[in-house]
Amino acid sequence: MEPFYFRGPSGMLFGVYHPPESREPRDVGVVLCYPLGQEYIRSHRAFLRLAAMLSSKGFHVLRFDYSGSGDSEGDSSEQTIGDLIDDISAATDELKGGSGASRICLVGLRLGGALSVIAGIRRGDVDAVVLWDPVVDGAAHLKHLKSLHEEWLSGSFADPASGSGGSNAFEALGFPLGGPMLADLESLDLLELREKPADEVFLVTSVEPPDSVRLKNHLQGMVGSLRYGRIPAPEVWIKKDDEMAKGLVPIQVLEAISEWIEEAFQ
Repeated sequence: MEPFYFRGPSGMLFGVYHPPESREPRDVGVVLCYPLGQEYIRSHRAFLRLAAMLSSKGFHVLRFDYSGSGDSEGDSSEQTIGDLIDDISAATDELKGGSGASRICLVGLRLGGALSVIAGIRRGDVDAVVLWDPVVDGAAHLKHLKSLHEEWLSGSFADPASGSGGSNAFEALGFPLGGPMLADLESLDLLELREKPADEVFLVTSVEPPDSVRLKNHLQGMVGSLRYGRIPAPEVWIKKDDEMAKGLVPIQVLEAISEWIEEAFQ
């Protein structure tokens, strides 16, 4: 692993490069796109494991923090969907330039999946995209975050409504979402997209909500090749009654993703 900083559109971004460990490096770079907030924290270990898997198969892999999150510059309360998509594009350029890889795969979990779809559409040079339990409906996702936030505070002396900063801000499980991000999430709907993010897409779900099925059907006639996988596994990105759940790694899902990427770039 090689931690480093690189320049993003609005400041320095923190990344970790996993060079190929195979004797025959591939001409392929894989950019891992995290979710946000608590989901980022709770999926960090799984992404680290996935990066190691892909690196062992000869892929160039980059994990990075969006502006305003993790160890990157910026204020999370000022994030917008557009900013995060620009960060993915900057990370893609950094990986291509630094590794020499000519082909790119984006792997996104939850909101990172939605961002990966839009980034792929905007760039037009992404070869493959993996969507792992992606957020399909931003408004529904925001409603879910608010419900979880209130639930988590229900057993404390805290007032769930306090500290929200009014209608233009919201605290989601300890992470602020500013007005621009709230507006972006309210309007985010992957079923409204009319362009393909890549020729090859793998949609993998740990659960099978209606949104994922609708997204599969929406993408079916749009991309060159679509694989859909339903792999029951712990939802490592959310808090369960067992606090140890945040340390779980859904190895079956990671293996399926790793194997699909290997097949897609044979």
